[in-house]
Parts: sequence; structure tokens; C-alpha cells
Amino acid sequence: MKRPFLILLTLLLAGCAAQEPRPTLEQIEEVYLRHAGHETQSVMFSNIRGWRPAGVQSVAINFGARRDYLIDLAPPCVMDLRFEPMIRVVNSQRGTLSRFDRIQVGQDLCRIVRIRQIDMDAVREDLDQLELDTPGVTDRIREETTDQDSGGT
Repeated sequence: MKRPFLILLTLLLAGCAAQEPRPTLEQIEEVYLRHAGHETQSVMFSNIRGWRPAGVQSVAINFGARRDYLIDLAPPCVMDLRFEPMIRVVNSQRGTLSRFDRIQVGQDLCRIVRIRQIDMDAVREDLDQLELDTPGVTDRIREETTDQDSGGT
């Protein structure tokens, strides 16, 4: 009985040793910031295709082909978005995301501080070159407005 347990333990330890360490959120954030453009007051969109963590207080949201934006959230919304299965956009005007809107992560409702378009191709290239892989990517997101039921996206 000891022999199978020792073999299993050896394989488990070998697998852990072979794994690359995951990048920190600070490392991921540096890559996104390097490829962020000028700040914009709002973004018009018809659907949200996905999101991914982009730092300690940032999320990257994809609104369609080549329409990726870095959204910075106000403190104290410091969280590890890698482990959140879903975020919710709470906006005041349907089809528009602005600095006056919020993003809900778990129970926290976080105010948007800044919106900047990002070059996602360049971000992916940098992450690949650094052998960084952004964990926690999800395509599950619901859009809701504060004044009407949007039915989600």
C-alpha cells in the first residue's frame, strides 16, 4: 500500500516542480499599461465579448473586433479578478460605458476611474515573449443598466 502512495506523491511533486510560476498581477498590469492609449470619456458598444484581469485594479474588456479597453477601477476595489467567474457592468445609459458607470465584482460595486483603448495584439505578443499567460479569462459577463433592465449580454 505504501508503494502506490509514494509513486503518486513523487509524480505530484515532479509536476509541481515543472510548472512555471504564474505572473503576478503587477507584471500583467505593466504589460497592459505599456499598450494603453489615451483616456476616453466613454465607449459605445452593442455587445461585450469577454473580459480578463489586467492588473490589481484593472480589467480589460473586449467589445468586438479590435475594440479592447483597459478599465481602471477606483480604490478600495483591489481584488484578484483571476478568481472571479463573472463581472457585471452597471451602466447608466444602455450601449455606452463611461467613467460614471460601475463594474460589480462579487459583492463589490466598483466605480470606473479611467477608460483607455489597448492594443491587444501587442499585449498578447508581450505576454508571450515574457512567457506570461493571463489566467482567469472568461467570456461570461452581463450588462445591466441602472435605469432599465437590459436583459444582459
